[in-house]
Amino acid sequence: MKNLMFSKVSMSITALALLAVFGLTGCGGGGGGGSSPEGASTDAVLASSYNLTGVTANGVTLGGNLIAPVTVGSHTYYYWDASGDGTSGGVDNVTHDLLDQIFNGGTDTTDTTSTNTVTLSNGVTIHLLTQAELVALYNAKGTPAGWSGLSYGVYWTATQAAPGVHNYMVLYTGLVSMLNDTSPFCVAFEVLSGSATDTTAPTVASTSPVNNATGFAVNTAITATFSEPMTASTINTSTFTVNGVTGTVTYSGTTATFTPSANLAYYTAHIATITTGVKDAAGNAMASNYTWSFTTASTSVDVTAPSSTTATNFINSGASSTSSTSVTLAISATDAVGVAAYYVSEVSTTPSTSAAGWMSVTSTTSYSANVSFILSSGDGTKTVYVWFKDAAGNVSVSANDSINLSTVIVTGWSSGLPMPTARYWAASAVVGNDIYVIGGAISGSTDAVEKYNTLTNSWTSLPAMPFQAFLLRGATVGGKIYIFGGSSTQLVYRYDPASGTWTKLTDMPYLNWMGAPAVVNNKVYIFGGYSSSGTAMNTSLEYDPSTDTWTTKATMPTARYAPATAVYNNMIYVLGGNYGVNKNEVYDPATNTWQTKAAVPFTNYGWGVAGALNGNIYFVDSGTSNMAVYFPLTDNWTSVSGLSTPRQYLTGEIVNGKLYVIGGNDSSSVKTNIVDIYAPSATLAPALKSPAFQNMEVQTDYSAYYDLKHQADEDAIKLMLPVR
Repeated sequence: MKNLMFSKVSMSITALALLAVFGLTGCGGGGGGGSSPEGASTDAVLASSYNLTGVTANGVTLGGNLIAPVTVGSHTYYYWDASGDGTSGGVDNVTHDLLDQIFNGGTDTTDTTSTNTVTLSNGVTIHLLTQAELVALYNAKGTPAGWSGLSYGVYWTATQAAPGVHNYMVLYTGLVSMLNDTSPFCVAFEVLSGSATDTTAPTVASTSPVNNATGFAVNTAITATFSEPMTASTINTSTFTVNGVTGTVTYSGTTATFTPSANLAYYTAHIATITTGVKDAAGNAMASNYTWSFTTASTSVDVTAPSSTTATNFINSGASSTSSTSVTLAISATDAVGVAAYYVSEVSTTPSTSAAGWMSVTSTTSYSANVSFILSSGDGTKTVYVWFKDAAGNVSVSANDSINLSTVIVTGWSSGLPMPTARYWAASAVVGNDIYVIGGAISGSTDAVEKYNTLTNSWTSLPAMPFQAFLLRGATVGGKIYIFGGSSTQLVYRYDPASGTWTKLTDMPYLNWMGAPAVVNNKVYIFGGYSSSGTAMNTSLEYDPSTDTWTTKATMPTARYAPATAVYNNMIYVLGGNYGVNKNEVYDPATNTWQTKAAVPFTNYGWGVAGALNGNIYFVDSGTSNMAVYFPLTDNWTSVSGLSTPRQYLTGEIVNGKLYVIGGNDSSSVKTNIVDIYAPSATLAPALKSPAFQNMEVQTDYSAYYDLKHQADEDAIKLMLPVR
């Protein structure tokens, strides 16, 4: 960073420097505050600390305390314990924008006396240090005792580097640089005049358990909450004791917690004591010891909390992002007596057993459910915590998971993680959120199986299938994948993703590869294909996985191989196909009949990708950048932006409202591993249906190109097929 040095502004009065302690991630760790270091002011007007609870300036309530004074010449500086916990640290972070509000009502402050001095509502006048004054403090004291500085120790100054940008200094190195005013850091002050000495002794406001409580759980910590912020270093195992019990003592906010080293004994009386050794942030000790008694529960009381068995990734099945604030949580827990309720929050603090928000469930020793939760508004990373409790009020440790909320809906094309194995002429199928890519051609046929997780944008390589093949097709029924035909075969195999097993099924009635499958009512329909004699077929077959049987159906009006299919309202649309076919023919499985619909607005060469999205059918051409949308209700097409990298012999699927186009050969006939993802616009509506457009058979004349490609590809297929 660039060092910016400015001349020191002459000061004629004692100053209280408001220093914003900042590292790149906040104030950093720090020593405790509350005691006056060597050289502290002896001015009778100034106090050893200042309580700023309820104190305001220019409409801002400051809060917390000024602690740990340090004197340099006639100036005494205090750390601003903005959180009021009695120590310095990252929880005291404030922005320079807040300082601008305190000192000048929100106007961007500059390095002048009039804009970095203010009188607070309690009569105390404070001053925000300039860069030169902070440099002088560093030269004299380095990092003052009791101020954050173990990790970063970066402090704001009043010196403006540019509009909305002020200088800061790293107090333990003397480095001066600048940062945007919206950055949150810690702060401190130097007083010009005024006396606000806190002379009130602290008291214990409440305890848990309460005095004379009975049935106290033996595995629960004992707490005491004070009337004001305390000096953390004075709260320890010497000043907070429980008779006959060893443990650890911690302090946070205004609450001290005694955690026993082991479970307390059953049905035993105890006395807890807070001694006069505890002091508030101003150094005032409690006037007298505070004691309270309680008795632990009998052995019949359940003191064991439920065990959360919630998986690490429990939001939306492990999704990394979502566009909706409504999410589903897969939660679970066990308890020997019974799980009675769960609690979900974006706040990490463990809820009390009586807190509002617990959701009761029918008590069970093993609980699991998918529950709905609404994330807080505002894009960004959201962390969700879940706890469980039993009927006795024992609360489990939390499980937590994070998800990125992005409510900006992106439409059009985007890129996914490339497939591990570049290939073409492959089969694909969908199970859940995963796309399986199976077989295909590399230089010859392959048996590779790879799974793409659409939620995490990641690939997993799986064990190979039992045979090598290209020109095969796939379909999913009941969570299992069926593979049909392929390079000179009529084989049928079933793959179970849950077990990773392959099962040989009844062959197709005749040799067929490049037939187009579609699923309606748990039956697979295969249309057309490439015959053993090297011609396109117009056959239609129905396969019933429940009986492993084949049935011949009404022939397709147009013979073709490698067309694309899409299902809408249980009607199967068969689009394009070899070579130069632009037919759109619709099969109704219920009546076993065909209809001819408006032709595809471009000539297709086969191996395109199609699917139904938002009630429309999207068709991506193979080998060109053509792409069009068909509107079934109006029987017409409109063109949309296609692949930026046109490829032929594609495979692809529809998952969660998006079209995935995978692999294929590029324009140089080089196999690719590209993954393109298309998200349709929700506002896309049918184009005006003109007769000229509806009846158009060919948008662009690719006939010569397709003649050449057809011959070249047939030659390539024959070379790659085994000798029969």
